[in-house]
Amino acid sequence: MSILPTLDNLRAHYQLAAQSLRNKGEVTIEQGFNLGVAFYQEVKIGRDATNASDDDDMLLFQYGSWNWYDVRGEYFGLDITRQVIFEEEGEQVIYQLSFGVEFDSAPFFGCRHHTSWSETNPSLADWVTSQKATEGFKLA
Repeated sequence: MSILPTLDNLRAHYQLAAQSLRNKGEVTIEQGFNLGVAFYQEVKIGRDATNASDDDDMLLFQYGSWNWYDVRGEYFGLDITRQVIFEEEGEQVIYQLSFGVEFDSAPFFGCRHHTSWSETNPSLADWVTSQKATEGFKLA
């Protein structure tokens, strides 16, 4: 496990890991998901690494069809997001890093929205397995 001193270091480290994956060719949903999980397991933030509670650093997996009435129109979005919560000058700060993809929504018609936080399962491995078994992950 590496411990990075700041959130800026965390973002830079994640961007390098994602770019390295992209440099190898087209990135699959499973590769992106696995990158998010590995990054969560292997890289912690210095001041939070030793005293963070389970819900101060967690993963979110979500997908669904959206239409924000912008140039994209309706699309199916899927992402894995790492959320880190920490105290700064007495205030709670929430920081998120995501790996997400968007698809044409037609092939996902009827697929229900899904949201799951990693801390809802006692084991990260069980959570990963359950997320990979969801309808949206399989369709993507």
